[in-house]
Amino acid sequence: MDRVDVLIVGASQAGLYAAERLAQQGLRVCVIDRRPDGVRPARRTLIVTTYLDERLGVVPKRSVLHQVDRMAVVSPNRKAVFDFRRSDWVLERALWIEELTERAREAGAEVVLGSRFLGIEHEDGKVRAVLQRDGSVERLQVDHLVGADGVFSRVARAAGLKRPPCVRIVQAEVRLPRGWDRWEARVWLEPEMCRHFVWLVPEDGRRGVIGVIEDLDRDPMAVVRTYVERLGVEVLGFQGAKVAMYHPSLRPWTRVQGLPVYLVGDAAGQVKVTTVGGTVTGLRGARALVRSIVEGVPYDKAVQDLDRELRIHWVIKRGLARMDGRAYDRLVERVHGRVREVLEQYTRDEMASAFKEILKGDLKFAAWALRHGFRHLPALGRVLWK
Repeated sequence: MDRVDVLIVGASQAGLYAAERLAQQGLRVCVIDRRPDGVRPARRTLIVTTYLDERLGVVPKRSVLHQVDRMAVVSPNRKAVFDFRRSDWVLERALWIEELTERAREAGAEVVLGSRFLGIEHEDGKVRAVLQRDGSVERLQVDHLVGADGVFSRVARAAGLKRPPCVRIVQAEVRLPRGWDRWEARVWLEPEMCRHFVWLVPEDGRRGVIGVIEDLDRDPMAVVRTYVERLGVEVLGFQGAKVAMYHPSLRPWTRVQGLPVYLVGDAAGQVKVTTVGGTVTGLRGARALVRSIVEGVPYDKAVQDLDRELRIHWVIKRGLARMDGRAYDRLVERVHGRVREVLEQYTRDEMASAFKEILKGDLKFAAWALRHGFRHLPALGRVLWK
């Protein structure tokens, strides 16, 4: 190849989904990834909502390990259980990436592994991407360049775009505690132990993962060991990654010598900061990207709805970060009635709709949240009704 319509750097979930949809529109698409051919991505368990198939039309097949029907939220002295309207899927990331790769290739996109993006070159009025493969340097003329290459995106660096902040995730693969409900995932909110939260997600009736999110200046392994000892479980292995976080200041698009450059997925910080979940939001970003390229809609316009959803999570997280263990106890205690109904009706990927319903339907809850540390609630309202 010496020219493509769209070059996507990074065979990530968002990058492969965008490649499939762009190829279906008849565009010549190439996805490159530095991972060598035949080397699978690192294993990691993901839990995703039904937004994936209900709104995005993507149904995983062999990558689904298990389904979860409910979520228990535990504060230091309280517990609330939410039943899902439809079961969440527990996916194995490596198998999911392989599925998306096959879908992209079947749609007509070329996926080239073992190829590294080096930068952007402008010469003779043409803009080319500089790539390295098998020790040789190649130059590829492109009409659109997409960075889907994660939180430390080379495309972002080459285009002068700001990279998103990130956190560290560690998951311990464990045997489930005796008597554990295989259909229930659990989240612990203990700010004195962990700045974010800890979870246990079953992978089947025997295995699961205990996961921790921590800032880069803290050691998540110490928290993992504490919960492993508390639950008395056997550790079978570990998973780990650095994951991007959304921030309102991010601007994941630009032009370099006239070449449109876009970031998507983790590279764009399209990740919910409340749950650090980026599967659905990354695919939503990819769908907006496709609309921008195919229909000519500016990327900032195409991604507006997603940005609004992510901003809601960012405001909520800022409020939660001010709460101590006692405040979390009060929060969990007050989740009943209309609030519970709304949280069971909407998925974690529909918080804009959910919180609009909560603020309209339960003014007492809104007033309580404002009194007990949720000082960013007015900002939440401004984003919801913008």
